[in-house]
Amino acid sequence: YSKKCIESELLESELFTESEVKYAFEHANIDWNEQALLAAENEYFCDDSLSKEQLINNLEEMGFTKEQSEKAANRIFNS
Repeated sequence: YSKKCIESELLESELFTESEVKYAFEHANIDWNEQALLAAENEYFCDDSLSKEQLINNLEEMGFTKEQSEKAANRIFNS
């Protein structure tokens, strides 16, 4: 999951305040590039007809940054 997606879920649950969510992200050691790669692998596994651009777009729609999405797609497509 992307940081944006997790943040949205936590805030929408109304169980955590914005400052609590911010604190958690600041102190969690999460590699968002690795999370993007895991999501890319899952997306591509489900539909290996995706082009590199389609994969990047899908990852961005999931809330990953353009840079994270491009890095992950480059690893999937070995470029």
